[in-house]
Amino acid sequence: MRALRIEATVPENGILELRDLPFKAGARVEVIILEEGARPPSDEWRKLAGSVIRYDDPTGPVGVEDWDALK
Repeated sequence: MRALRIEATVPENGILELRDLPFKAGARVEVIILEEGARPPSDEWRKLAGSVIRYDDPTGPVGVEDWDALK
């Protein structure tokens, strides 16, 4: 998937025009409009990118000691 970021100011008439887009005519695209400074919190995970040094047991069970049925 290719992404394109355009920053614009909404004019008085409230109409934004997108011109010279780098997509072929007829291509289906998704348009999402976000107010500046209103980024969704889902981008927070990107701060952790590259922070894992190693996995000790990536497929091992987690929290087994917390399950009463396994005792």
